[in-house]
Formats: sequence, C-alpha cells, structure tokens
Amino acid sequence: MSKNDYKLCIIPVLISTIVVTILSNFNFYKYDKYFLFPITILLITLLFVLYKNKLVVNKKGYIYLIPICVIILGTFFFKTNISNMILNIFILPALISILFLKLTNLNYNISGNFLKWFYNLFPRKLFSNLRIIKENTIISKEDNKKIKNIIKGILISIPFVIIIISLLTSADMYFSAFLEKTVEKIILMFNFDYVVNNILTFTIFFVVAFSVLINIINTKDKVITNGKKKSVEIYIANTVLIIVNFVFVLFVISEISKLADNFLKLPSM
Repeated sequence: MSKNDYKLCIIPVLISTIVVTILSNFNFYKYDKYFLFPITILLITLLFVLYKNKLVVNKKGYIYLIPICVIILGTFFFKTNISNMILNIFILPALISILFLKLTNLNYNISGNFLKWFYNLFPRKLFSNLRIIKENTIISKEDNKKIKNIIKGILISIPFVIIIISLLTSADMYFSAFLEKTVEKIILMFNFDYVVNNILTFTIFFVVAFSVLINIINTKDKVITNGKKKSVEIYIANTVLIIVNFVFVLFVISEISKLADNFLKLPSM
C-alpha cells in the first residue's frame, strides 16, 4: 500500500471513529448508539474510501444498498421490537459484507462458499492489519526534531503559567471563581467512566473499521473455490425441516387467533 493510498484510508477511518466516539457520549437509545449509528457510519466511510480509491468494479452491487437502507431507516424511524433488533445484528453485517464483496470483486458469487468470503472481511487479520499503520508512520528526523522542540516548549512554559495564574487569581476573585469552575468541568469530563467509555468505543470501532477496509482492499482480486459438497442424510434433513415448520405452524395459529377474536382464549398482552 502506497503512502497516498494509506492516507486515503486512514484519514476517513479516523474521522468516522472520532464521530462515533463523540456520539457515544450522548443520551441516545443504546441500540442506536452502539449498533445502528456505528454500522451506518462504517458503511458510509467504506463506500467513500472505495469511491476515492476507484476500487468499485461492479456497480450492480449498489443494489444491496436498498435493503440495507430500508432496514436502517425503518429501525431508526419506526418502533422495532427486540426480536427484529437482534435479527438486524446478524442481517445488516451480512448484507454489508455482500455489498462490498460484490462492489470490489467480480469473482464473488453469493451461492459460493459465502462463509469463507465473509471471514475474509471480518474477523480475519483483525489486529495484524494494524501493522500497516506502523509501516506508514515512520517519523523523519526533521519531524522528530519538531516534536522534541514542542515538548521542550511545553515543559518550559509550565512554571510561567503557574506563576501567572497564581498572580491573576490572587488579584481577581472573579477570574479565580471562573478558573475553579472551568477546572471542575474539565475534571467531570475526564471522570473514569467517561474516559473508559471513550477509549473502548474509539479502539473497537477504529480496529474493526480499519481492518475491514484493508481486508476489502486485499480481497478485491481474490478467488475462493468451493469445497467438496457434502450430502446430508435425507432423514436428518426431513426431521429438521418438520420440527422447524412445526414451530412456524404454531406461530401462524397464534397470529390467526390474535386477529380472529382470540379463539384460543389467550390472555391479551
């Protein structure tokens, strides 16, 4: 990965990570704050990076944005029950994976070995991809000298700042009260829970977003062959289908009863 390509990847990921971290401090519904908002921002970030890097080779893949947007907007604007929310946690990542595999890889086939394809995006190389950051952030001697001079300047200014503040606060009680209030606010901002929440949110989102992005780039020309097909015993398959269908039949009966004057005489919720 070239220096320019790296910058086109890392900067949007950093911006989106900061946005997600800031949003995590607002009083939103937890499902929105920790799932819906992050996955939406991740989607927008990845689409932007692929567009800027000209990595989209199959524009037909954009069709998968329709169900993704319907689910996200429907969940956000309409009341959604807990079962649908849990289902979305599995469906949205799957649809987003298919979207990016379709957009960037002409070899991808949904009917193929899809679990292996998904694994290539996440969680494969979740942490090892971070070495790309180390490889592309080598500090030159000139930059190193600038950083050292800035640190020296900060250390030298500390005693002057202490003396000036002590003189100003003793001379002006209003300024002293203002400074005290400001310090209190800063301390509240950096309480333990606040800091831990921000560090965890920043770290988790950044690692996932950056790793998935690198995996998408590395998977764009990949071909995954289907493994040998294994036949399933007919009796096993039929048994599973009968049991599953029986559960759905019970569900349908209960729904019909709910719509038809409660003929099952069940307590209404």
